[in-house]
Amino acid sequence: MILCSAFFIFLCVIVKVIKQVNTMVRFTDLCKKFGQVFIPAKYDPDTQNSYLLYTRKNPTESQTLLLGNEKLLEASNFNPNHRTAVLLHGWIDHPDGRFSRIVRSAFLEADDMNVIVVDWKDGADIANYFTGIKNTVKSGEGVARFIAWLNHMTGADLSLYHIVGYSMGGHQAGVVGRNLGGKVGYITGVSNTLQNLCVQEDSQAEGVGTSVTLN
Repeated sequence: MILCSAFFIFLCVIVKVIKQVNTMVRFTDLCKKFGQVFIPAKYDPDTQNSYLLYTRKNPTESQTLLLGNEKLLEASNFNPNHRTAVLLHGWIDHPDGRFSRIVRSAFLEADDMNVIVVDWKDGADIANYFTGIKNTVKSGEGVARFIAWLNHMTGADLSLYHIVGYSMGGHQAGVVGRNLGGKVGYITGVSNTLQNLCVQEDSQAEGVGTSVTLN
């Protein structure tokens, strides 16, 4: 009887230890995943950004443009004689989010123009806020290089551009304008994220700019 009781207690201890070990394993896995937040993500906008073109000829199905890819550009509906809006989504967002859908549709309803939605989710969809800030600047510089290439290939004029950014994308819009020499026709920031982001006094574009906050 005593032997059976001792064996039962031993089994209970073993079960408890196994449960604790399993819990520790799960906790360790969780720590590893959480630790990834502090690992800077490698992000190259020149190779990871894509540019989704919408026009009245393709208002709901985008045509993908990539930096340096002339074939995609030639096959697209991009018209250099039309106004061009460039939309920049925010942190932990994607190019088919609510902001991009609403603003894209509004532009195309108002005018026959080019609307380019920048897909920079590889830099934006990241838990580390401070890395997101760095990627915002990187993406803005990359978008400026794309626009410069696009205009070089098509003859489009920066004065016909309107850069619109939401949240971190609002600050990115300013980075784009600064890297294009302040020649962009219009820049709009919607509900700009403020924490740990600042505006340099010498970075103001010569074009008209505005900031809008949504409550």
